[in-house]
Amino acid sequence: NLAINEELKSQIGIEGGIQVILQIMDTYPLNEGLNENCCFALAELSFSNEVNVSFIVACKGVQLLLNAMHNHPKSEDLLDHAVSVLCNLCQNNNNNKDLILKLGGAQAIVDTVLNNFQALEFLQTSFRTLGNLAYDAKSVTAIIKAGGVQGLVAGMTVHNEDMEIIDIAIRVLSNLAQDATPDNMAIMAQEGAVQAIVEAAANYTDKLDIEIAALGCLCNLGRQLSNAAMIIKQGGTEATIQAMLALDFDANLMAAAFRLLNILAHSQPAELEKMHEAGITTALVSGIKKQSTNRLVLANAMSAFALLSYNADNAERMGGLGVLQVILKIVQDNINNQSILCDCFPALSSLARSEGNAVSMSELAMNALSTCITNPQAENRFLNVCFAFLANLCVHSQATEGVMRTSLVANTLAVLHRHVGNPEVLIRGLKALENMCFSTDEVKSHLRG
Repeated sequence: NLAINEELKSQIGIEGGIQVILQIMDTYPLNEGLNENCCFALAELSFSNEVNVSFIVACKGVQLLLNAMHNHPKSEDLLDHAVSVLCNLCQNNNNNKDLILKLGGAQAIVDTVLNNFQALEFLQTSFRTLGNLAYDAKSVTAIIKAGGVQGLVAGMTVHNEDMEIIDIAIRVLSNLAQDATPDNMAIMAQEGAVQAIVEAAANYTDKLDIEIAALGCLCNLGRQLSNAAMIIKQGGTEATIQAMLALDFDANLMAAAFRLLNILAHSQPAELEKMHEAGITTALVSGIKKQSTNRLVLANAMSAFALLSYNADNAERMGGLGVLQVILKIVQDNINNQSILCDCFPALSSLARSEGNAVSMSELAMNALSTCITNPQAENRFLNVCFAFLANLCVHSQATEGVMRTSLVANTLAVLHRHVGNPEVLIRGLKALENMCFSTDEVKSHLRG
């Protein structure tokens, strides 16, 4: 009651109040009511107060708090207060986090979570504390090996209508996945993290913050190929598309959604087929039309397009769903933006695996390439991308005929002449010209001219 402001809180600690409270806990470890009051007082005194936090640590308070949790594993209020103190101790203090982990704090918190599923406030506090503790690879390993994922997933399952629990659990799982080793990633999947997050993404499509957190967590989990396959198998693609539609292609959601879809698109062909079946191409096209100036959305979408069009059949299928038109429009709207074009051209290059796509885009693409390579500010990397795209277009004889209606050949030769000392540009530019030579007699005549 005395701790009504920061000055009084600090004064209580300076006058020895923290030490007295901890001495009481040490003297009467089995007195539940007394320990509950002590933990409550410590929670109040340590909240946003660095002075009292330092006193608690200096007086061996971490071990006494863990002892109290061990001695009273079913006392919900005591546990809530004790974990609140631990949460306060780790706030922006990695040394205290390390101390709590060293003394078995992660295991103690997880054990009490697994024994107290119904204690909602305690679970919220515990989940926040686990999230604070998970600040590097070492701490993540300690929490995962203590069964933290199992506790988080169980809490989400038992309290699946409590948005605060769901939100906190997702963010903690995301923290764990961000710094997890491959072995830890496998444990997370085995203990239900992937399934729980996919279900959250599917079930809370009207909750923007939860959707963004869930998709971000799946991004972290999906960095491991086996997890990405599991996400796809359990409906992650469909859940992402549903969220995009339900939340009207919100910009922040789209950044997370397209990043996830790009990560998943690095999967094996069997998984990519499932993504196609889920309607991934149409979703990407619709999203780009809504967020055509969102740089992150564009970059991830173009990468996903390139990966999804991994063979001629899929490239052909995607071309029929409006992909070419939307990318070519972006190219035209950003003809002087080398960064955006460096994303777009590889996507178009991959889609050009289909002869129909290559023919359809050839004239517009070649005119754009002619403009791009003659830009005085064109960097070597950008020229390499341009010529690689041109070479792929010119694999198809009919598509190559478009070169006759442009100044692309003359411009290519001029660029190569200016870059005689740059082997990479020369190799890619000459490869494009070489591919043109295998085209029709008309094209060969145009080249000789």
